[in-house]
Amino acid sequence: ALRSDAEKLLQEYVLAQSASVGAHTSRLVEDQDLLESPAPIAVRDAAKEIIVHMSALSNDTSQLLPGSLKQTQPSSGAVVWSQPRASPTSGTSSSDVAKLFQQKVELFTPLSFTYASVIAAIMKRSIKDCTELVRQKTWGVHALQQMQVDTYYLRGTLPTQLAEDGAIDSLIDDLLVSIVERCLDPVPLSSDAVLGMLREL
Repeated sequence: ALRSDAEKLLQEYVLAQSASVGAHTSRLVEDQDLLESPAPIAVRDAAKEIIVHMSALSNDTSQLLPGSLKQTQPSSGAVVWSQPRASPTSGTSSSDVAKLFQQKVELFTPLSFTYASVIAAIMKRSIKDCTELVRQKTWGVHALQQMQVDTYYLRGTLPTQLAEDGAIDSLIDDLLVSIVERCLDPVPLSSDAVLGMLREL
């Protein structure tokens, strides 16, 4: 009975914190004119605020559960940005999308009483909710390109274990592919263009 009660509390904590993080991820969609936004020139503050919020949440959660997450990048000094892997937004067709997501992402895997499990569950739910919001909108090319920049920033600044989580990576890909499907003129930025903006941070 005690374990059942603890598991229920843990689920409620994940749901509440997912809603909190989701309020920040939704700003990636809502804080721009999706059809008339200008060409991207930098990572937006909305993306940076997600990392700030996740860091604060990580600190709070680490007081409750065992384990810790390592930051992908050192806390001091410049971030070293590497070449993005092949983007799911490049040359995407409907058949490509179907093949890309034949393998289901296990979003609602059983929680364990560890810091990493809880933080990963919160991040997965937040990205999934943002994707559902994305699918309700019509996108212009510059809004698509801005999301490329913002999501690559997120990939590079999440704690190491989250950045290496295949489910989180797939969910970010799913978000981008969903934008492509809803975009009037889906022309993604090149990897070099994305890196150029990130290296100016």
